[in-house]
Amino acid sequence: MTPTQIQDRLRSALNELPDTPSGIAHALAEKGIKGVPYHACACPIARYLRREAKLPIVYVSDTLALGYGGSGQGATWPLPEAVATFVEDFDSGQYKELEDPNGLTREERWEVEDGGYEPL
Repeated sequence: MTPTQIQDRLRSALNELPDTPSGIAHALAEKGIKGVPYHACACPIARYLRREAKLPIVYVSDTLALGYGGSGQGATWPLPEAVATFVEDFDSGQYKELEDPNGLTREERWEVEDGGYEPL
């Protein structure tokens, strides 16, 4: 998958979300998507993008989504304002109903070994 294709997938999935943080929270809840606060690859938006954009690896900051395709190539896309606000609100404790009580999935757990990241 090329970086342009990754960007297209990120953009398309992000554009499908409502344009308010509370609307985004409602849409994620309806899809059964929960996440872990302060975790770039396990927040609800990262999990949503992995599912909807069909990307194996997604990281989300407060301003960008970074997706990787199966070829190891990555690309970023800026978060729309409402999504960025949702991420900040979620990390600050709002939308507790979207917090995943199970924490990280096996794929989301990482440990540092020999200077690199490898799944547990």
